[in-house]
Amino acid sequence: MSTKIIIFKKKLSYADVKHKLHLPSRPQKKYLPQIAERCNYVDFDVQYGDEQNKHTFRLKLRYGISDPYKRAVISRGWRQVARDKGFREGDELIFYKVEGDCVNFKFEVLRKMMFFGQEIWGTCLGA
Repeated sequence: MSTKIIIFKKKLSYADVKHKLHLPSRPQKKYLPQIAERCNYVDFDVQYGDEQNKHTFRLKLRYGISDPYKRAVISRGWRQVARDKGFREGDELIFYKVEGDCVNFKFEVLRKMMFFGQEIWGTCLGA
């Protein structure tokens, strides 16, 4: 039996969808992939929803010009998935770790839709 641990949730911004995914300032860092001390990134595999194929993302630390604190972004791999799946600004991203499963990280993206006059959140299945 596998257990899902939510690392973070966020509404996707224009920059998240078109460029790179900016992680919230306080995700549950103990569950994110660990970056080696003398390196500023780590590549890791992620599964989207219940799909069987994996995507390789790059978790990277960067510094802002006027901000001395490290900011985490997911760069490599994210933009292609966002484009292929048709993610949009305002969609809700849920990123989590799965314990007891062969895939360690998964994510899903939900979109607000109207269904018989009611607002519901549904999974983005692709463009």
